[in-house]
Amino acid sequence: MKRFLLVVAIGAGVALGGCGDDEAPTATGTTTRPAGASATRSVPAATAVAPKLGNPLSVAEWSGPLEVTVHSYRQPLPTPAPTPKSAGHQYAAIDVQVCNRTESLVQMVGPKPFALTFASRAPLAPYNFATGDFPSPAFPKEHSLAGGACVRGWIPFDVPDGRPTGIRYSESSQAPGGGKAYTWPVG
Repeated sequence: MKRFLLVVAIGAGVALGGCGDDEAPTATGTTTRPAGASATRSVPAATAVAPKLGNPLSVAEWSGPLEVTVHSYRQPLPTPAPTPKSAGHQYAAIDVQVCNRTESLVQMVGPKPFALTFASRAPLAPYNFATGDFPSPAFPKEHSLAGGACVRGWIPFDVPDGRPTGIRYSESSQAPGGGKAYTWPVG
């Protein structure tokens, strides 16, 4: 009986040993450590290299791969932009392009993943009440993007004070790896 249980236990261990994820990790990074430092420190999966304005960035959304490019940032907007309703505010806008990198899958895109980041305040979501007075073409609020297609336009923001430090794109939390955030520095 003991021999039978030993064979069953070894067989189960061998069978389960082959059950694993053979895919390579999706997050990559290079770290250096000083001499004598512990080798157990790791780079968090959400770490992302800062993209540059005008350069495309590949992102992994839950529905498939996208390519996101932030072309430029404007603040203040040239006239005839509307006057902000709150004193001290300025309107700003980002020129973005999103491309669907799947062959045939339709993906929903819109301005929600974008935000402006600041050194001393919470990120700022896009302004929802854009009119024809803002730069055009406007980036669509919600758009079905066919496989291989791209959409480009301006996303406005109502900036309360100062200038942002960056433009953030946040992947969905359902994206592979839990969703990363990428920030383009604003000069």
